[in-house]
Amino acid sequence: MKPFINQNRKTGLLPCINPCRIRLFNAVLCIAIAACSITAHAQCISTGTNNANTFTNDAYSGTFAFVNPSFAQVSDANRSSAGVTITDPSGTSNYLKATGFNFSVPTNSTICGVYAEIQKSASGTNQYTYVIDEEVKLVKGGVIVGDNAALQGKWPSTDTYFTYGTTNDMWSTTLTPADVNASDFGIIISVSIKGSPVSLPTALVNHIRVYIYYTVQLLPVKLISFDAAKKNNNHLHFKWVIAGEEDVTKYVIEESSGTTGWTAVYETPPLHSSNTSYEAELPLPDNRHHYYRLHIYSKDGSSKFSAIKSINGNITGQTFSIFTDHNAGNIRISNMDHAAEAIIINMQGMKVSRTTISPGITNRVDIAALPRGLYVLRIENFSYKFAW
Repeated sequence: MKPFINQNRKTGLLPCINPCRIRLFNAVLCIAIAACSITAHAQCISTGTNNANTFTNDAYSGTFAFVNPSFAQVSDANRSSAGVTITDPSGTSNYLKATGFNFSVPTNSTICGVYAEIQKSASGTNQYTYVIDEEVKLVKGGVIVGDNAALQGKWPSTDTYFTYGTTNDMWSTTLTPADVNASDFGIIISVSIKGSPVSLPTALVNHIRVYIYYTVQLLPVKLISFDAAKKNNNHLHFKWVIAGEEDVTKYVIEESSGTTGWTAVYETPPLHSSNTSYEAELPLPDNRHHYYRLHIYSKDGSSKFSAIKSINGNITGQTFSIFTDHNAGNIRISNMDHAAEAIIINMQGMKVSRTTISPGITNRVDIAALPRGLYVLRIENFSYKFAW
């Protein structure tokens, strides 16, 4: 069976016609988008996930302390816990505070939002007893601030990640790069526990991680061009042209595979001439999608970035069907013969969604909550670009 891709656009955009069928056994991917109108929107960049360095129990509020706060630093077999007693079977906990995430957001950036994931579970519960969120707030300058992002619903009996905030959620506070980069920036969580003499629940926190989304100043007109292309010898060729570079200290090509953050893969000092062209050649890492940008460092300590370039390796794998339904706000994936993971990546190379795809059924990947823009859906070695 050949994969079939169709895009059903919302009112106001021309419908896509003549969708092509695609076989993933070759390195060629055909997507018919004739008569389609696509508008790209600016998107914020993610720092990638960071773990905190400092974990404490803050007794400012609540009764029950979180034991072993540092056990929430990574996802493993250890958990920070807060439990009730037989003499006091219900109440609220102290704050579990995580700070010092080692962010390095550029100083010339604007913060878009804070997105957190907390892996949590509860033990010792029954149909009448439970653990629920009490407070989830940010910590700025060592002070608890902003909205309470606590979620409704009982904590599950197995470790599960829950998300707090969004890519553009400021939690009703103001944040600067200096605020989020500071060692006293972080997040707190407290819980409400309903127990009984025969059922004493315990709140368990396995992992706390935070992402910062931000916009950066794009390169001024002195960057004439930045191009990246794949060569036949499985190498990548980069070329950029600069006009006026007297304030530049170095050029760095950075790469992202679409998961977390950017990695420097090439660096060169400036030539300090009036009109300069640079070239670099690097090996192609693998046959997945990769994203590249030019990072320019200035003498005043600021950083500027080029537009992001996308390079796709060879596309191999099984065949399956994909249909983008803009009216329903989802992507339907069917005819998979094995379980896989569908990852959605924005044009900055950051992972914004992850869904488990089950074999033998029609799976739906929700895109309704994503900001309008261009994205890449990746399933194993297959990549599919779509507009939303």
